[in-house]
Order: sequence, then structure tokens, then C-alpha cells
Amino acid sequence: MLGSPTKRSPALVMVITLAAVGFVLWGASYLGTEVGRGNESGIREIVVAVFGAVGVIMILRQPVLGLSMVVGSLLIQNELQEVRFITSMFTLLGVITAFAYILTRQDRRFFTRFNNPPLMLMSAYIMWTVISNPSAAIDGTRNWLWTYIQLLMLAALAAELFNEKKLNVLLWTFMLACIPSALQSFMSAQITTDFSEDLVRGSGFQGNQNTLAFYLIIATVMTLTLHFQTKDRRMHVVFFVLYAIYALGVVGTVSRAGFLLLIVAWVLTPVIRRLVTPPPANLDEQKRRRRQRSSMILLGIVLVGGLTTFVIPDEYWGYLNNTLFRSNERDTGTQRRLELAELAFNTWTNYPITGAGVGMFTEVSGEELGKEQSSHNMYLSVLAETGIVGFALFIGWMLAALRELYLMARKRDGERSYMAALWLTILLLIFMRGPTASTLHYDKLVWMISGVAVALSVRYAPKQVDAGANLPTNPLVRRASRVTPGAQIIEAQE
Repeated sequence: MLGSPTKRSPALVMVITLAAVGFVLWGASYLGTEVGRGNESGIREIVVAVFGAVGVIMILRQPVLGLSMVVGSLLIQNELQEVRFITSMFTLLGVITAFAYILTRQDRRFFTRFNNPPLMLMSAYIMWTVISNPSAAIDGTRNWLWTYIQLLMLAALAAELFNEKKLNVLLWTFMLACIPSALQSFMSAQITTDFSEDLVRGSGFQGNQNTLAFYLIIATVMTLTLHFQTKDRRMHVVFFVLYAIYALGVVGTVSRAGFLLLIVAWVLTPVIRRLVTPPPANLDEQKRRRRQRSSMILLGIVLVGGLTTFVIPDEYWGYLNNTLFRSNERDTGTQRRLELAELAFNTWTNYPITGAGVGMFTEVSGEELGKEQSSHNMYLSVLAETGIVGFALFIGWMLAALRELYLMARKRDGERSYMAALWLTILLLIFMRGPTASTLHYDKLVWMISGVAVALSVRYAPKQVDAGANLPTNPLVRRASRVTPGAQIIEAQE
């Protein structure tokens, strides 16, 4: 009948969509080449604009894509810095994602319970950074108030991740975004057996070696989580290839903390997964799990042995042996970090309550050391910049988020407990990463995970039901509501 809806083939829709996107990108590249002669950066900006336009349409249909783009962009920070107005573009992307989220959720609000401890402490931390030092929060190294508002919005959008398919979209986006940086990091590295001018550390497209190493470790945890869940044997090969790529990327960064955290991640992820897994329903299920564990352990040993023997250069192990396991003297990097840690602590003693102001430690280090540097310690950074009050609020909401994830993971329901276990593992790694990183207090992943913890506790909180709230006023019907359904029908007929 004319006007009646017709069922379209999903494969045909996918082919048409890819063809349309490819044509648009080809046109943008051609136009950028012609217009951008003598100004080659124009090509990049036009392609980014086209991707943005296509992305907006996709985000309006699926808000989780916007969240995935924001998280995936963490792996290409170095490239994005060369694009003009990129900060404004990502702000707009966040606003569009929030708008699409509101539309798709209809009348549901971001958070339905504002007395949630992590949410209250997150909001209090933002308010304290402004109240304690307004000039630093608004007119300092950046507009920190606006930065934190965007991070709080990102935390709210994390409620999109309850659906398993949507969560997998974000995980695969992040995992795939890690691959180019991991390969580029390993191929561009020039590893020596000790600290020297010949040592070249790879940073991929992220721009920071230690940050890239940590993101690759997070990608490893995500891959392990998906690997545990898959029932397709063909995917085992894909997952082990990803493990190898991420491990080589960490090697290329020559990050000692990254090497140690990678080992911790490989141990911590299966342990937490085992603790939150429901008991086997029968003997066959128990045997299946044992076979799966045995095969993964065996293949893992083969993977590690192959990488160690044939791929990872001997200089890397010599470097770790000389600088991590057997170092008798402090290298220049370690000595510098100790000086920065001491300066951060002294800064806090000068401003014990309010701190020097959010983002202001770099200026303090510039005045004291002649060069602006970060403290390379998340805890000391927060303490020096926001004082003891800000430090208590920050650590408070991190611990509150950790508690919410733990409470959900211990339910062992085989569904939400797995989701909580994933984010619980990553949050524990963030705590371990804290002493060697100074930017985690405004890292997008930290705030997103805290948002997941808030949403989990709100969405699946036990509901208090008033026993007499829904009872009918008619005494006969009220008495029927306390008996069997069959008795209710009989009394209603009478």
C-alpha cells in the first residue's frame, strides 16, 4: 500500500551510509587541498568539521556515541591541539550529547537522588575550588570552573552505559583508538639500557608517554573484560592480538610505572572478575569455566614468551634492570620528581586550608625552580592547589565512588556485578597511578567512572515500599489484598 513503511535491509543501509560518508570525506579532502594550498592545516580542519557534522547526526540518534567520541579523543590529544577551536568543538559535542540524552530519556533526569555521597562530594569539590580562590578558578591557567562543569556533565552522561550494547560501543571505541598510538609508540621508540640522550620514548598520538601507557593499561582491562564474556572462539585471536599491541605500546613509552601497573592489571582484573562471578549452576558450567581459565592462562604464557623472545628488544629489559630493579643512584628523573613533591608539600604548608589555587602549582614551580612543571603526584597536586579541605572532598568522592562500585560488584548477579567489576578495577588502578601522575583529578575517565558509580547506586538502590500506601480503602478489598489472587477474584465477583 502506498505510504506504508517498508523494511530495509540492515546491510544495504550500512553500505549506503559508508558510501555517503566516504564521498563526503573525499569531497572535503579535495576541497581542503585546493583551498589550503600554502595553508595545509585547512585540510585537517575541514575533515574534522565533516566528521563533526556526521557525528552530530549520529549522536542525536545514539547519545552514547558522543560519550564514546569524548573518551576516544583522549588517545589523540596531541593531534587535536593543532586544530583551531578544538576546545570549543568538544564543548559543543558535550552539549549536543547532553541534549540528545535528555531527548532519548524523555522525562528522566540525569540523577534522581541528589543525596548520593559521590555526587554531593563532587559538587562540593567544585564549589570549594571556586570559593577558596575565585581568581584561580576562573581567570587562572584556564577557566577551571567551566572545565569542572563539563566534567560533571560527563559524569552525568555515564548513566548511558547501563545497556550492555552501549557499554560495548564505548569499550570498543576506546580500545580501537588505542591501537594507532600503541603501534606508533613502539615503532618510534629508541630504547637504551639506561638514561641517556639516545633514549627516545614513544608517545603515540597522545603526546605524553606516561599517560599513554596508563590508557593502554585501561584498554587491556577492557579487553580482558570482553574476553571473559565472549563465547565466540574466533574472537580469542582478536583479543590476544590486542593484548600484544597494548603491551608493545607500553614498552614503547619506556614507562617504569606503566610496566608495573600492566603486571598489576593482568593480575587484578581476573581476581576481581572471579570474586564477582556467580557460583556455577552445575558441574558442566564449572568444568567449562576451568577449561576457559586453563586455555587463557596457557595462551597468555605463549603470548608473553613470544613477545619477550622475539619482539621486545633486550635493551628494554636492560633498561628496567638498571633503572628500576638495581638502581643504586637516583636518576635525574626520580630526583626531579622528589624535588617537585617537596615543593608541592611546602606549597601546602604555606596555604594549608585553601591551597595556592586550582591549577596554580605550575606557576609556583616556575617561580621556585625557574621552569613551570607539574608535581607528578595527583594527591600532592590536589593538596597544594586546594588545601586540606579540597583534598578531603576529592579523596572523599573517590572513596565514595569506590564503595558504591564495590557494593554493586559484591551482589554477584552475573550482569551488573560484571559492569561494576570493570570500573572498580580501573578505579583501583587510578588510585595506584596517583603517586606518579598530576592530572588525574581532572581526567575525563575519573569523572566518568564516578558518574557510573553514582548512577549504579541510584538506578539499582533498594526501594522502600510503604506497606499501606497502595491498599484500597474498601475494607473488603483491603482484606482480599492480603490473601491469594484467587481469593481476590472470588471476593471481587461477590
